[in-house]
Amino acid sequence: MKALRNLPLEKKNALLILVIVLLGFLVALLTLRPQTSPVTKLWERMHGDKPAQWHEIAFSHDGEHVITAAQTVKIWRTKDGQLVRSFPLAVKNAVKTISSDGRWIATYESNGAVKLWKLPEGKVIRTMKGEKGNSLFLAFSPNGRFLAAASYDLGVVKVWRTENGNLMHSLSLGVNRILGLAISPNGKLLATMTDHFNPKTKQQDMHLVLWNLPNGKKVFSRKTPVIPTRCYYLLPPLTSIWVDRNVFSFSPKGSFLAVAGVGSKGYTVAIFKAESGKVDREIVLQNRFMAISFHPQNESLIFVHEEFSRDILDPLRPASLNVPALWFFSDTLTCWHLKETGLKEFWKTKELVTHSLHSWIDPTSAFAFSPDGKLIAIVTLGSKVKLFRIEGD
Repeated sequence: MKALRNLPLEKKNALLILVIVLLGFLVALLTLRPQTSPVTKLWERMHGDKPAQWHEIAFSHDGEHVITAAQTVKIWRTKDGQLVRSFPLAVKNAVKTISSDGRWIATYESNGAVKLWKLPEGKVIRTMKGEKGNSLFLAFSPNGRFLAAASYDLGVVKVWRTENGNLMHSLSLGVNRILGLAISPNGKLLATMTDHFNPKTKQQDMHLVLWNLPNGKKVFSRKTPVIPTRCYYLLPPLTSIWVDRNVFSFSPKGSFLAVAGVGSKGYTVAIFKAESGKVDREIVLQNRFMAISFHPQNESLIFVHEEFSRDILDPLRPASLNVPALWFFSDTLTCWHLKETGLKEFWKTKELVTHSLHSWIDPTSAFAFSPDGKLIAIVTLGSKVKLFRIEGD
């Protein structure tokens, strides 16, 4: 102790900082120790495409295979993760989406070409003409019968029948820019999120517009408190990426529509009643939503959102010392039940990605449920494919 008291002030401060850092790591290890999770990881594979691409994922209609798509499409056997087929998508810088029944892949290029690929063959069976642009949106109906496409720059939504490629509707939204698309499970409703200029406030207002898909008529237009946002990521090796997220999801019965983005209270999921367009409930979190979806068998809302711990060194740091912050990032999977009396968080797991100082560089790109709702498959921006089993009901 005498030797410690005789140390110069600089060395005392350095020693104190070292002790604080060691205590911080000890706290982190205790915080991150294994805990009981509502999901169990079954296997993990690498898709293999370069990072800094938005990957998509879906199950086949029979649940026997998991399909991932980036620059290539890969089909994995669900039971063991065995790769059974792979083929390249002969398009560059295209937006892509997989139908939730795993029968189709659609790609949308900036020149307006919308291509429909048949699975598992991997062949282009038809090409449709969409609007040109840079920020593009695609959406299949959950049953895969309809495909909608829109460009952010032009307020036109085109809807085709996938079985024959016939154009059903070309819906004009005027000068309003489009920020998202969704089709209800029964194929009767089309939801669009549009950016409206308000001449009175001189500001942009977000509107949820619902369309009757069979006749192409507008059902209603409602101002929404949630603004879908573009996300920015820095991926290794020092690659930046901007992505437009289409964070819409209809409930299985089509009675609710969930929209994730930024509201006045922060990062928000607004749950609209489809029949009226009124906000029924809201979920507010601290960080960005990566993907949202209703469970295919019930009215539970599942979403992946970023989450980070507080600076674990903060409680240990003397006010007079400037010690670097130590944060832990992860993606969290959260399940909420929609009750008549309100919302109830049912379960949460932080084990979707491994906790680490650098897990923020590999966020979740998309996730999908198996047809029976018992499995969840996710794919990350870093090209990781993971399969989880939901434990219990």
